[in-house]
Amino acid sequence: MASTHNIGDLRLLAGIPQQATSTTYDVLVGADREPGTLTVSTAGDAGIVAVDLRVGKHGSALAALAEATATAVTLGLQHGAPPVAFTGKADRIGIQVVPADA
Repeated sequence: MASTHNIGDLRLLAGIPQQATSTTYDVLVGADREPGTLTVSTAGDAGIVAVDLRVGKHGSALAALAEATATAVTLGLQHGAPPVAFTGKADRIGIQVVPADA
């Protein structure tokens, strides 16, 4: 399990835990409902430790935005931001999680 360090009011997660469980969801993004995948990695007491969002064709602006968004969320989570801090933002940029079996 990863250890945490407090620096002022900022809680830092010392690395991603060695063992994590990942779940992948099919998602639709934006007004054009572009299909993609959202992978959420969780690790025991640490909760959600990483996300990966893949949308659009490799090299496209949409793919770059999705990768940047996933990186920003992952870094926020690793530095102690609660997952709920990101949920409203996903709605505003048009990310809709769709069950894989729907």
